[in-house]
Amino acid sequence: MEIENSESILRNSTRKLVERYEVGLLWKDPNYQLPNSRPQALGRLTALKRRLSVDMKLKEAYQSEIDSLVQNGIAKKEVASETDSRKGRAWYLPHHGVRSVAKPDKLRVVFDDSAVFNGISLNNMLSKGPPLLSDLCHLLIRFRRYQIAVAADVDHMFLQVAVSQSDQTVIRFLWRNSSHKPLRTYQMTRQVFGLTSAQLLASTL
Repeated sequence: MEIENSESILRNSTRKLVERYEVGLLWKDPNYQLPNSRPQALGRLTALKRRLSVDMKLKEAYQSEIDSLVQNGIAKKEVASETDSRKGRAWYLPHHGVRSVAKPDKLRVVFDDSAVFNGISLNNMLSKGPPLLSDLCHLLIRFRRYQIAVAADVDHMFLQVAVSQSDQTVIRFLWRNSSHKPLRTYQMTRQVFGLTSAQLLASTL
């Protein structure tokens, strides 16, 4: 039943935009209700801000990444009227910074999709969908079929796929540019790395 629901969402919500595809999240239960996880996200942000306050380079890199998300349309600021518009249909993702071993100067903002609040996490509400693994024998036959094999990698694959507007309220996050600025609610507009359903959605489209 879960796989059938996932296939139905994928089939009915997918649409082609000018530059990318848009698709809804694969909910296990389309009538889901979520608790208000904002207090948890705020607590995690407060702890993060304490850490950033003693490391100016890290703070600047983090702010630069948030700015980049907004400037590239990957995230957007919410207006006040949107913040409480969907009771039971909103979720706030905690986030933190991760540096690559290969690129220590590069910081990436990572969202905690598995954060548990009141016994619920966003990932537990989403379906993985049907299995993605292909038959190994079939892959080897296809690989040997032609004289030259080509492999490719899609840059920022998950961020190339847009999320349906009705589902964007569950991929919110909090951020404050400085201690003198008001706390802002942001909303992701693209697939978030680590979401249970993101792998299927990015690989299928």
